[in-house]
Amino acid sequence: MVNEEEMEIENFDLFLIEEDFVKLLKEAGYQIDETGIVLKDGKVVKSFTGKPVNIKEDKGLSVFVDPKAGERIFIKNIAELSLFLASRNLLRWKPV
Repeated sequence: MVNEEEMEIENFDLFLIEEDFVKLLKEAGYQIDETGIVLKDGKVVKSFTGKPVNIKEDKGLSVFVDPKAGERIFIKNIAELSLFLASRNLLRWKPV
């Protein structure tokens, strides 16, 4: 059994307003250009499906950290989330 005091608990919000999300991205070393495109080291950040991430246009934007690779994965919407989960065998499709 795991003791709660031994566990590292990270507080986070599931839903952030745009300003708070931008602040978190900047703290993580990302830049946002005037059109809302997210940049890292001057290069455009792409989502899980390879599309550029835009903080102003992508209203369902989420960021996950891949514990195996230690990288951040940007998800633009619920469809990309489904693809991401299925690709990691975390979502299984059942015939109806």
